Amino acid sequence: MTSYRPDVVVSFGDTHNVLMLAALLGVGIPVVVSERIDPRRHRVGRAWDAARRLLYPFAARVVVQTEAVAS
Repeated sequence: MTSYRPDVVVSFGDTHNVLMLAALLGVGIPVVVSERIDPRRHRVGRAWDAARRLLYPFAARVVVQTEAVAS
């Protein structure tokens, strides 16, 4: 059986980003997450918002569409 270990993982989508960060937490593989929406206007629910706030600091990078969303 061949085993693969990526150098980096790039994730797209609000809930997918949270799941990817949770799955790879502590594994040592950098995760780049990309938000394709404005989280201030697109609600995914309180639990997902809390998980995003908890896990996004563990991302190697967070890519967003605008400076307003970045702040």
